[in-house]
Amino acid sequence: MANNITLITLLICFIGGLLVWLYTKRGFVAVLREPAAVQAISIGVQRATEMGRPVIYSPGRAGVGLSSASFQTIASLPILSHISKLCAEQGTNLHVGVCNATSIPYLEETLRLACIEAGKPEAVGTKQQIFYFSDNTLVFAASYAGHMHRINAATNMWFGDTGAECLLYAESGVRIGAFQVAGIIEALNICWLPCVCDYFFLGEEFLTAGALISKNTEAINFFYLEDLVKLASVIVLIVGIIAQVALGQPFAKWLMS
Repeated sequence: MANNITLITLLICFIGGLLVWLYTKRGFVAVLREPAAVQAISIGVQRATEMGRPVIYSPGRAGVGLSSASFQTIASLPILSHISKLCAEQGTNLHVGVCNATSIPYLEETLRLACIEAGKPEAVGTKQQIFYFSDNTLVFAASYAGHMHRINAATNMWFGDTGAECLLYAESGVRIGAFQVAGIIEALNICWLPCVCDYFFLGEEFLTAGALISKNTEAINFFYLEDLVKLASVIVLIVGIIAQVALGQPFAKWLMS
């Protein structure tokens, strides 16, 4: 029975994905609620510009490769592109701290294209720089926090795979009065963000933000499909609970099987 349910679920997801792809080709664009933290990114850059202090950014510790968390680094690139473009337009320094060296080529290309789009290609390597600290998570956190203090960053932003070590540099940001915006997916570590951040993305809001900022129609539509699947799952769960109460213990045993 369990195998049949899994097969049906996969077929529904496949058909749904195919329909979304077809509707996207026809020009359909779903409407998603924009997280409040999206506007906070622009506020953070404007604050740094007004104070004459740099913005510091981290794409997380995962890098780009075979890691299961690599998708978070890739999803953070549209957000970095948006930040880089804003910094280039306003003449604000941007420092990108790197934990995993595999992400450096992608980060460099993201900064280069964003600065060209902003009409300031000369900003790369001068006002916008990438700093590789360490592939050791705790060493990276300590180095990132120390660099933040040395440059007296006005805004600290990080989006990507991050563990509890984010508190090391997030608390450093609080000490120097930095405006902080973050987005992580790890459920165990989301609880720290309200304590140290001015704005933050809860879970998949971080992924949605990247799609909305980059105006990636296919990604927006697939997130819309994902929301519909979640809604359907909640409805099935509620119906199952009601059926269990109505039909009693035999149904509960069948459901567990």
